[in-house]
Order: sequence, then structure tokens, then C-alpha cells
Amino acid sequence: MHETKQKPDVILVFLVLALFALGLTALYSAGGEARFWVQFWRGMTGVVIMIAIAFVPLSWLRIATPFIFFGVILALLAVVVVGVKINNARRWLNIGFLLQPSELMKIILPMAIAFGYSFFNNISWRHHVCMLAVIVIPVLLVVSQPDLGTALMVAAAGITAIFFGGIGWRWIAGFCGLLPISSFAAWIFLLKPYQKKRVLTLFDPQQDPLGAGYHTIQSEIAIGSGGIWGKGFLSGTQAQFGFLPERHTDFIFAVFAEEFGLVGACAMLVLAVLITWRCLQIAGSTVSKFGFVAVSGIAGIFFITFSVNLSMVSGLLPVVGMPLPLVSYGGTALLAAFAGFGLILSASRKRKAGL
Repeated sequence: MHETKQKPDVILVFLVLALFALGLTALYSAGGEARFWVQFWRGMTGVVIMIAIAFVPLSWLRIATPFIFFGVILALLAVVVVGVKINNARRWLNIGFLLQPSELMKIILPMAIAFGYSFFNNISWRHHVCMLAVIVIPVLLVVSQPDLGTALMVAAAGITAIFFGGIGWRWIAGFCGLLPISSFAAWIFLLKPYQKKRVLTLFDPQQDPLGAGYHTIQSEIAIGSGGIWGKGFLSGTQAQFGFLPERHTDFIFAVFAEEFGLVGACAMLVLAVLITWRCLQIAGSTVSKFGFVAVSGIAGIFFITFSVNLSMVSGLLPVVGMPLPLVSYGGTALLAAFAGFGLILSASRKRKAGL
């Protein structure tokens, strides 16, 4: 089966823009008109970036990958030295606007892993070890900010790419076997007291209803009170009366679910699933190892981040700083997501014939 040059995948573009439109709807209610317009113009900038990258040959993106990767590593190092500190966390660089390099790393790391695998014909365990080593430095830099939630997502982005790079099931079984040990070690040596409290509060938010459990309780109230059809646009009491914290960022899904109910929440989730499915279809039809691993890795981290955020606001996982891709208010995360989809659209232009 030979390859053909095609136009960027129109279906993926439509799905991405549809999810972004739902995010703008939720943001107008959660953050007001001012934030709506800021996010709208960020989104338009992101669309331009996405389309521009879509017409860059995938081979050029592969060549540029190591330079971009080391550039983001340098940006993470700069955060440690001269980063902007907000809410006791140093995660941003002020370059005329606030840039969060850790969000960029979630997209560039799968590309870096894909770049490494593209040199290997017969992949062995040594190659997987090398790729695992690539993950360590960016993860440690993000942990030092401190930002454990994003660090876990950066690690997940790299591991997802390694999975699609062809790692064997014995490795996967061994990794799963190490999870209890590594979790125990993280609890003892890595997690700070406030992070441990978040985990413990997950099992009983009512033990600290005005402290660590407040976010979860208010989010569950918002989602549950939406019912099947929701309370209506701009009519969600948890958001409009200020009970729901971080409603325009990490907990924006709760705002949407309260106002549009189970039907709206399912529509947003279905869009996320369709985007992931379409991306994996494109990955399966690409003609290069780099394209397959990079596209699969970016699609995987998109869905993982989406799932973690929904689990967090639903009380199934501890509360961590985790924006909802294409939906939450924010600059770097939104532009990084559009850039990632731009790479996927670039890969969609050169596919196996008949796909």
C-alpha cells in the first residue's frame, strides 16, 4: 500500500473546533465576558498556529524536534532561576506574557520520544531504557516548581509515547507491578503534607468541608444538581454565586455540567473520545515511525489529561492543578494543544492510500 498526499483532516479540525466552542460557552458563564474574549482571541491564534503547522512537512517537524525539546528544557531551567511565582508556585516565565513551559513539554516530549525511536529498526529493551531516561529530566524540573500534577502528566505523555513505540507486555506488567512500591515511596518521600491531605480527603471530603474537601464537595454539588438537562445557560447557582472555586480553570467542567446537565456533559465527553479516536486513526495510517509514535502519544496525553480532570472534578481522584484541554481558561495550555493538533494534521496529509 503506497502513500498519498492529502489535505489536512477536515473531520479532526471540526471536532477540535467544536470542543473549543463548548469551552468558550462554559467560560462565558464561569469567567465572564472579559475572560471569554481573551480566550477567544487566544483560540484564534491557536487555530492559526494549528493550520500553519499542518502545512509543514512532517519530516521538517521531525528535524526540528530535538531543537524544540532542548529549548523547552532551557525554559524549564529558566523557570527555576527567574520564574514568576504565583500562589507559592514558580511555574511561569514573563516574556511579555506569562508562558508555562511545563504545558509545552506535554506536547514536545512525545515528539522527542518519537524522534528517538525513528532511528531504531529493531527495538530492544536498551532503546526503551534510553527513552525512559529522556523523561526523567523534564519530570524532575516540573516537580521542583512544585507542580506534581503536571509532572505526572508529563511523565504520562512520555510513557504513552513509549507504549506506542512498541514496548512489550512484559515491561507493562513489570511497570504495573512497581506501581504499589513507587506509590508508597512517593507517599513517604515525595508528597508534601497538603498533598497527602488531598489524597486522604478524597475518601471523605466531609472531614474537612471548608478546607481540603471544599473543592470536591462544591464540584460534586454542581455536577449533581445539573440533573439530566441542566439548569440552563448562566443559571448555575454554584458558579454564578461563587461557591465553586477555580471555576474558569480546573473546575470548568462542573460549571458546564451544572448548566447543561448530563446531556451536555456527555456531549463534551463524546467529543473528546471522537478526537482521540480520529487521532489514532491518523496515527495508524501514517507512513513513518516518527509520525505514528508522535501522533499516538499526543492523542494519548490529550485523552489522559481530559479523563484525569473529569475524574478530579467528580471526586474520583484527588484535586490537582489540571486544566481541561481546549476548554479551561489559559494561554500556554491552549496554544500547546492547538500546536499538537497541528502536528497531527501534518501527519494526516501524508497517509497510506485508501485511508
